[in-house]
Amino acid sequence: MTPRSIFTASLQIPRQPAPRLPRVEWAAWWDKTIRRWEAEGLPRMDWDASLRHFDLDIMRWLGMEPAAEGSAKRSAPGIMERPPRGQGEGVFSGGVGISIAYQGILIAAITLAAYFIVDIWEGHEAAMTSAFFTLSMCEIFHSFTLRSLEESVFGLKTRNPLLWAAMALSLALVLLLIYVPPLAAVFSLAPLTARELAVSAALALSIVPAVEAVKAVKRRRLITPAS
Repeated sequence: MTPRSIFTASLQIPRQPAPRLPRVEWAAWWDKTIRRWEAEGLPRMDWDASLRHFDLDIMRWLGMEPAAEGSAKRSAPGIMERPPRGQGEGVFSGGVGISIAYQGILIAAITLAAYFIVDIWEGHEAAMTSAFFTLSMCEIFHSFTLRSLEESVFGLKTRNPLLWAAMALSLALVLLLIYVPPLAAVFSLAPLTARELAVSAALALSIVPAVEAVKAVKRRRLITPAS
């Protein structure tokens, strides 16, 4: 019998004849456990091969990657060494509320900087357009840093192609609003020069190193000396 037929037979009432019950690893193996096994001689293998190695049935959910493999790959380094969250802690505890506040203030400051710089060059209408472009792209760039609240986005092993696609689509839509006259007229926008566009994009991108620097400081504070 196949693992599927064994699993299906065990769910029937009355139970259908089967040589055994399903052998399933329902909880993810920690990444540290896998590294320990590999250091002790376990050959590197993919998830299905590891299940067969331990004589376990291969199980998948809705055609996506095995849940255990996904959670093991995405676990944050050092997560198991951190103390548990307190029972009374809220959604904004653990520095989350502070992060929301300072990042919101930072985005507002970046947007205002774009406005005042372009206002000196071209006046109010172009400055408003620059602020609009900067705010729109700043939120997109900021979404990359939010893939992890503590780990550096540059150190993440997984990629998010949908996020890249969303960034490209957002950029295309914003540029259409700015440079297509009928749309620009509706939103009271003015075409930006190459210099204004470059300055606005650079300011929007600055949210990434700013947030990454704060996360680096937070990671250093989480490191405790060995006793």
